[in-house]
Amino acid sequence: MVKESYADFSIIQKYIDQKKMFDEELQEYKDRISRLEEEVERLKAECTKREKIIAQLAPFKEKAEEMESKLKRMYQRLVEKDNTIRQLTAKIKSLSNITPSQ
Repeated sequence: MVKESYADFSIIQKYIDQKKMFDEELQEYKDRISRLEEEVERLKAECTKREKIIAQLAPFKEKAEEMESKLKRMYQRLVEKDNTIRQLTAKIKSLSNITPSQ
């Protein structure tokens, strides 16, 4: 096998070029890692902000659920009252159709 001679500058230049390419790629990766770390920090801050907002809205959600439950109960009572009114109206009509036997 032929041994490389470092006296030939082209071989040395090839290694210098390879090192330069490696250093450039390494810097690109470091820059990308830095950008991704910044993005992660931004997303963490956004999540923290979102969690704070959710915590602030929790009492309103509970109140809305209570009001919805109350509204359902009131609607059910309204339906019951409506049915009672219908029954009483029908009873009044049936009684008014009865003529006195005098």
